[in-house]
Amino acid sequence: MQRGTEFSVMAGSTSLMNSRMSGSQEVLASLSWAAISSYPRPHMLIGRLGMGFTLRTALAILPPDARITVAELVPAVVD
Repeated sequence: MQRGTEFSVMAGSTSLMNSRMSGSQEVLASLSWAAISSYPRPHMLIGRLGMGFTLRTALAILPPDARITVAELVPAVVD
């Protein structure tokens, strides 16, 4: 759903994710990176794309040689 510049991912009438509240997804990427940063050729798996906040943060903080895989089950989310 969209209202002005705000976007929400809904399951029926329940809001699952909102574009105004992305802090937890950003922290998830940061904590995950802290856990794997000492490994050679780090590889991060992000389960579910959602609104892309975790992926955006991971792309910003992981080094260029790191791999990121996003697993998404819903084709409409990827589109």
